[in-house]
Amino acid sequence: MTIYCNRCKIVFESDEPRCFRCGKRKLKPVAENDPVYLTSLWNNPLSGMLEDSLTRNGIPFMRRETPGSVPMAVFAVAFSFDYYVPFGALDKAKELAELVPKQSGGQLPVLPI
Repeated sequence: MTIYCNRCKIVFESDEPRCFRCGKRKLKPVAENDPVYLTSLWNNPLSGMLEDSLTRNGIPFMRRETPGSVPMAVFAVAFSFDYYVPFGALDKAKELAELVPKQSGGQLPVLPI
């Protein structure tokens, strides 16, 4: 059974009693149009590639600033974004995301002063 945390937008493939990310206990069965987490990308050409690929394939998406990313008011643009797609399009969106080259490094770049 696939269940869903509507706070974190994460799907689970088991009967977990709570969300592993936020600890919420009231998980629900996922619906076709529920927005679910796809991936996180830095705000660079790779994020543009993903957005273009999703758009060209008719997959609606939602982009949110990643928690802990530098606030947009500081540099006028966020460093990274979390992407969400409708659950019904998740498998196709994952295939498309796999075609986007992997990002190097695991840390945000250091800006010169």
